[in-house]
Amino acid sequence: GKTHTLQVRMINNSPAPQRLHVLPPQTPYFKIRYNKKGMVPTGVSEDIYIQFTPDKDQGYKYYYDSIRIHCEGDKILIPVHAFPVINSKRPTAELFPKIIDLGKNCRIGDSHLKQLKIESNCPASFEYRIEVTKPHPEINVSPMLADIVGLQTTTIDF
Repeated sequence: GKTHTLQVRMINNSPAPQRLHVLPPQTPYFKIRYNKKGMVPTGVSEDIYIQFTPDKDQGYKYYYDSIRIHCEGDKILIPVHAFPVINSKRPTAELFPKIIDLGKNCRIGDSHLKQLKIESNCPASFEYRIEVTKPHPEINVSPMLADIVGLQTTTIDF
């Protein structure tokens, strides 16, 4: 699979220099690299680069591990997660807007259809469920529970 890299910056905000002991992730999917400085002075950072490479034979799935850091009697646990996303090219806020403007006044008895199209560029399918927090007798959403099928466009009607 394709390798992805993320940077984590550890800043020493204690009043004294700290010696960091970084224990790497245990699974083969996550690897780290960093320039070990020995003692990290107050206000100085240590950058850790996390490399994630999914198992090409396992398909799309959820991965989890952690980085453990020991320093001057303290232990810090940094959880690391990797999982498929519906569309890696568009922000989640665009795929699932917080507000949907129905945009048009309707006369009594008329109806207006607004569609939300969710485009997937991931081979995995995702299930969704819409929960109505404040129902309105004249607004319907359909389907309320369905799958966003991998590599297809799913439509939700309002």
